[in-house]
Amino acid sequence: MSYGTTISGHPSPVTGSVSTPVSVTINGLNPGTTYHYRLAGTSPGGVVRSADAIFSTSGYNADLSAIALSTGTLSPVFSSGTTSYAASVSSATATITLTPTVASPTSTVKVNGAPVITGSPSLPVFMLPGANAIPIVVTAQDGSTTKTYSVVVTRMSPVPQIAVTQAATSIANGGTHNFGPASGGRVALHAFTIANTGNSNLSGLALSIDGPDASMFSVTTQPTSQPELVQNFFANAQVSGLYTKDQLGALKIGTPLLGRDVTTGLFKLTMGISKSTDLNHFTPFPMTNPQTTINGN
Repeated sequence: MSYGTTISGHPSPVTGSVSTPVSVTINGLNPGTTYHYRLAGTSPGGVVRSADAIFSTSGYNADLSAIALSTGTLSPVFSSGTTSYAASVSSATATITLTPTVASPTSTVKVNGAPVITGSPSLPVFMLPGANAIPIVVTAQDGSTTKTYSVVVTRMSPVPQIAVTQAATSIANGGTHNFGPASGGRVALHAFTIANTGNSNLSGLALSIDGPDASMFSVTTQPTSQPELVQNFFANAQVSGLYTKDQLGALKIGTPLLGRDVTTGLFKLTMGISKSTDLNHFTPFPMTNPQTTINGN
C-alpha cells in the first residue's frame, strides 16, 4: 500500500523511557471518507513502522442544533435527530416566525422556502385557522445533502359569535327576552333567526326552554349547523334528481355543463332546479314555456 503525506507529531523529538503522548493535526480531509495511516518512529537504530490502521471522517452535516418560535412551544422538546414537531397558537396569532440554528457553520437553511441566516428569525409565516405545516430545509456544504424538519403550527379557530333575532327584536348573545304572557289554550309560534357574526362555523346549535313553566312549551324545530346544512344540501339534492356531488364539485365559473350536438353543432344545457326553505325538503322549480325564460328564450 502506498501512503501519502508525512506529518510530524508533537512533541518531537521524544526522549527518555517514559511514555509520552504524541498528537498530530490533519487538515483538508473530506467528509465521509476512510483514511489509512501508520506510525513511524526514527531512532539511531533505524525506523520502526506500525501496522496499517484506519479512521473515517463524518459525513456532511445537515442537522439543526435548535429551533425557536416567536410564539408557542415546540412539542416534543427539540432534538437534532427529531424532524417532526407541533405547536399551537391562539386565534389572535396571524403570523409566526421561526429561528433555526444550523449545527454546522457551513450549512444553509430555508424556512417555508425562503433563505434564513442561521440564528435569525425567518420571514413572517401567515397562519390560517387550523394546521399549518412549515418546512425547514437544511443544506450541507456539498450542496446536495439535505435534511427537512417540519413544524405543524395549529392556529386555534376564533370563537363563533351568534346573533338571534325574532321579527324586529334582537337578542344579545347569551341574553334573554320577555315575549309577554301566553294565553292558555292558544298556540303561539315564534320563529327565530340565528346568524353567524363570527369567523368560524357554528356547530352543535340547539334551543332549550327553561323557567317555571318550561313544560308548557316546546321547540318545534331545532336549528341546523352550517356543516349540517351543506351535508343536507348534497344528500337531498341527489335524492331530488339534481347533480351528483362530483358534478357539483366540477362546476366552475366559465365552464358550465354543456353538451354539443355533433350533427347540428348546437350546444344543449341541461339543468335541474328545485326549491327549498329548509334544505331538507325540495320541490321542483317550474320551468315551463312561456313562464320561464333564459336569455330571452
